[in-house]
Amino acid sequence: MDLGLLLRRPVAVGTLLVLVATALMITVFFLGSFYFQRHLGYDALRTGLLFLPVALATMAGSTIAGRVLARLGPRRLGAAGLIVGGIGMGVAAAADGPAALVAGVGVAAAGTGAVFVVASATALGQVGPHEAGLASGIVSTFHEFGASLGAAVVSSIAAASLAGTSPAGVSRGFTAAAVVAAVAALVTLAVAPGRRPPAERRGPAATVRPATAADVPAIARIWREGWPDGHQGHVPEALAAERTPASFGERASERVGQTWVAEHGGVVAGFVVVVDDEVEQVYVDRRWRGRGVAERLLRQAEAAIGQGGQRTAWLAVVAGNTRARRFYARLGWQDRGPFTYQAQTATGTVPVPAHRYEREVGDR
Repeated sequence: MDLGLLLRRPVAVGTLLVLVATALMITVFFLGSFYFQRHLGYDALRTGLLFLPVALATMAGSTIAGRVLARLGPRRLGAAGLIVGGIGMGVAAAADGPAALVAGVGVAAAGTGAVFVVASATALGQVGPHEAGLASGIVSTFHEFGASLGAAVVSSIAAASLAGTSPAGVSRGFTAAAVVAAVAALVTLAVAPGRRPPAERRGPAATVRPATAADVPAIARIWREGWPDGHQGHVPEALAAERTPASFGERASERVGQTWVAEHGGVVAGFVVVVDDEVEQVYVDRRWRGRGVAERLLRQAEAAIGQGGQRTAWLAVVAGNTRARRFYARLGWQDRGPFTYQAQTATGTVPVPAHRYEREVGDR
């Protein structure tokens, strides 16, 4: 288990945001429930109905955040969500009636909902498939930690009100939450990843060309470094044992005539291997992921297969490589179901559970 994930800035920022967002959300429900039921004497049903706008505001905030995250980036959207949450907490702190309190916590919930989206996307969006489970577990752990911490802190601040009849402690609790949100917004502006410019997101004019023997070392390195991301823990041990560092150089040399590379400024950013109607391999250098290189390579492979007289291109994805499966589906490839793929090795083949993806290319 690589706990070094926590040292990566996107993961660290995501876990911090989910901790703060959860603490703020717990504050809303914890203090709101006590205020409505203890100080106003509302029953559980009426209190629950008053929290319906909070739930709707949370959904609205998260939906809007999902649509604008790519345009604004984690830094600006995360900070904005926290600022909105802080404003809502401030309104709740100054509220002198149920309507004002519901309005305040509704605004806070909208901001918090946006922060949850930013937190998840930031923490999980830049890890390899083989790290996704651990990263998700870290985020879930900090979610629970945030709930515990939020309940402990806010109950301590509002202790007098919880034990007595004065609402002053509830106000102090919401004020403390507003301060925490403001501080967290400043921290987010300082450390969260910013928005990548469009040129960087889609890739700086990488060109695709046939590979040459001179490209073999770069292809072998990208292949060797990228193979564990989609296969580690998802393929039989017999295949993993065959994929030695030297094997990638040998395979790259053997397939150079069936390979295209994406290149920018003399640097190989990725490659694709086409064997008859099969897209056998697609790999992108880790430094170039998320920039549109894989899509360019895949389109080149589709075109090559179509120009070769084939109507349908196909490829195999190991069942556990969910990120790759989502990627191919997004680009129009159809999952035709599970099958057993015979992965080639130096000594023969190894059967691997996989899914067969197909795409019509004959009209290209």
